[in-house]
Amino acid sequence: GNECQSRSADSNINQLEVEKVRDVLKVRTGEDFSDSDIRVAAQSTIFESAPLERYIRSTARKLKPEDRLSIARGLAEVIEADDRVTEREVTFFNNVAQELELTPAQLIGLESKA
Repeated sequence: GNECQSRSADSNINQLEVEKVRDVLKVRTGEDFSDSDIRVAAQSTIFESAPLERYIRSTARKLKPEDRLSIARGLAEVIEADDRVTEREVTFFNNVAQELELTPAQLIGLESKA
């Protein structure tokens, strides 16, 4: 049964996580995704991130800084959705933020007003 399955966010996404991911995607993209779309993405090699990072790097150059920041904040919301953040998720987030060419100051909302 389900009690025998490991509870890792990257392989067994729970319904709360699915709903949070769907909500974040809806707010940030305006698109509705099905539960199955999100589960397939979660089951994929998203955390084996080299191809994804290359894609993000090529896409980031076309995005405005505020859009790159919006992507990072959305990803952070998804990672924190189950109130349990793994080291692997932190590494993944850091890699994505780096590929988005976001500075630590941008990530925490520290901006010069001068």
